[in-house]
Amino acid sequence: MTSEVAQEEQSFGFSRVYAVELKYRHKPEIDRNRLYASMERYTGSTQQAGEREHAGLAVWEPDESGPDDLLHFFHLDYKVAYSEGEMPAQTSLMPVHNRPVDEYATAVQQSWHWREAGEVVSGCGYTLLLTDLMASGLMPQDRLQLMTGALRAVLEAAPCDAV
Repeated sequence: MTSEVAQEEQSFGFSRVYAVELKYRHKPEIDRNRLYASMERYTGSTQQAGEREHAGLAVWEPDESGPDDLLHFFHLDYKVAYSEGEMPAQTSLMPVHNRPVDEYATAVQQSWHWREAGEVVSGCGYTLLLTDLMASGLMPQDRLQLMTGALRAVLEAAPCDAV
């Protein structure tokens, strides 16, 4: 992160984008129907014209030419006001490059009630990243509710080995 971005976030008080890494021993098989139903249950109605609708969700899925495991959700119950108008907060779920296990050393040291954390993380070879986008303008409690709801939905559809 550049120092300019870090200074902007410090003055803002919150990160512009929140992210959660979900670690898996093997590539997860995501039950999309379950994911879409859980996402709607925990984050509310998200219908939007022009998007592929699943269980009442506005979900962007890549076509056959793109990666098939990138999902992008539009959460219409979480609107952010901009000078140009309102825009729904969004979350994305995507595979990312698996970072070296030593980059998790501090997090593993803080896992006092999970002695096997280091061993589990070192055995994980696949990572999904859940991020929020266009959500920094939400009230903090609403943003937290959206992110934890989205995380809960993902964990129900594709339980992971470590977060």
